[in-house]
Amino acid sequence: MTTPHRVEGTITIEDARVLFKNFEGRETKYNQAGSRNFCVVLDEKTAQDMIADGWTGVRTLKAKNEDEPDSWIVQVRVSYKNKPARIVMISSKGRTELDEDTVDLLDDLDFKTADMIISPFNWTMPARGNIPATNGVSAYLRKMFVTIEEDYLDLKYAEEEEPLHPQD
Repeated sequence: MTTPHRVEGTITIEDARVLFKNFEGRETKYNQAGSRNFCVVLDEKTAQDMIADGWTGVRTLKAKNEDEPDSWIVQVRVSYKNKPARIVMISSKGRTELDEDTVDLLDDLDFKTADMIISPFNWTMPARGNIPATNGVSAYLRKMFVTIEEDYLDLKYAEEEEPLHPQD
């Protein structure tokens, strides 16, 4: 096997459209337990450039309606191990830095905007029996700033200092 081309540098995506959020890492039909990830929609040029560079997981997503074009997406992994992702949630209450214990909050929120930096992780899988060696590049989240969508009540009560608790 020849030495694979190493992908270096990062990809910045501003005003990203985020799909299939699983910041909690819950097990689903399509996800192993503990695997935190989401998909981000790519423009065609970025998708084609990533494919040419050897990024894995870049694929087309069929449009729900015949009138709409298909989309290009890539799965982005979220890790808190070697190089922890930095995720900042922005709301009317200000900025909140999320960590691996709080990032799952994003699964239930609608994003107004999301800006992110994705880093490549170059990997090689050695040959096993009749299976040849393979290599590729996975997308990992380095940094993301998310402005959440807030409704009238969120904004009305944004000034509350502490959450209200009913008296026992």
